[in-house]
Amino acid sequence: MYRLIKRGILFLMIVIPAYVGTIFIVTNFIPAGVRVLIGRVANVNFGGMKPGGTTYLSNKGMAEIDSLDILFLGSSHAYRTFDTRIYSELGLKTYNLGSPSQTPVNSYLLLKHYLPQKHIKKVVFEAYWRMFSISSTESAFDLIVNMPPDFSRLPVIAHNKNLNVLSYYLSWLLNVNRIDYNSIKPIVSPMNQFVGGGFVEKLRSDYQPDFPPGMSLKMEAQEVQFKYFEKIIKLLSENDIELIVTFQPVSQQLLDMSIGDEKLIQRIEENVAEHNLPLIEFMDVDSLRSTEFYVDENHLNNRGVRAFNQLFIQQLIESGAIPPISSGTGYSQSGNTPEISGIF
Repeated sequence: MYRLIKRGILFLMIVIPAYVGTIFIVTNFIPAGVRVLIGRVANVNFGGMKPGGTTYLSNKGMAEIDSLDILFLGSSHAYRTFDTRIYSELGLKTYNLGSPSQTPVNSYLLLKHYLPQKHIKKVVFEAYWRMFSISSTESAFDLIVNMPPDFSRLPVIAHNKNLNVLSYYLSWLLNVNRIDYNSIKPIVSPMNQFVGGGFVEKLRSDYQPDFPPGMSLKMEAQEVQFKYFEKIIKLLSENDIELIVTFQPVSQQLLDMSIGDEKLIQRIEENVAEHNLPLIEFMDVDSLRSTEFYVDENHLNNRGVRAFNQLFIQQLIESGAIPPISSGTGYSQSGNTPEISGIF
């Protein structure tokens, strides 16, 4: 037994320095194209994501926030949908911390980082069911590259438990040419505009499908995502922060190509009901299924964003989550659907 332990320790003493040294050499001395090829062959990610995207901008803006009425969390369904300008017009202080492919694992890490620093009254979590069926690696890469210096990256590795995430972190950490956080230049996109408050506005409105015709999206539950959804619920409860769960509407095209989505949605709904949380969903709003409201199968265009937020705010008011609209806010009601003026 002693000999076996001794051999194990010796093996680790050789493998760990070799692993770290290989990442250092590949990151700093191998051309980018060759580095990508090596990564594909070895199934190891040596970094490469350019900092300065929407996650960088939203977290840089979050540093200036002390208190919030509502914090929005989730994937691109969140940061492309909840237009904080609309809520500001109502006198509500909101911020959008959605990020690309943000899963419950990484939503939890963001909350753990920001809750001790900020006074937040409510969290709206956009529970796009597909995020409960995927790995958290893409979102983890995004956080490693774009989060501020006071954000500890080690929990990202610990909670994601993925060798690729560890490799990516080491590549970022050991990169001798890594750009200082305050010197990062924001990425300017001809298709997206970061308008502040964490919201990203699409600069086109026409529908262009992302997926080829006939493609199917098979979705199976990742238990780790449901585990961290429970952790989010517990964390917010312990901090006396109200959690509101919502499903953004999606196009009929996405629903038609999705396999297994009903089981995921049902399980999320059961979790929400078990904790007696408010759920505001728009899956049955047929009027928001048309492609006239979308830029692709997943994301609303500006018209869709406006229509959705009008309906969502109405639901918040009816549930008592926010107070009734007072006069002089620039927000008027027409029938059952409120209308926001001067936004688009």
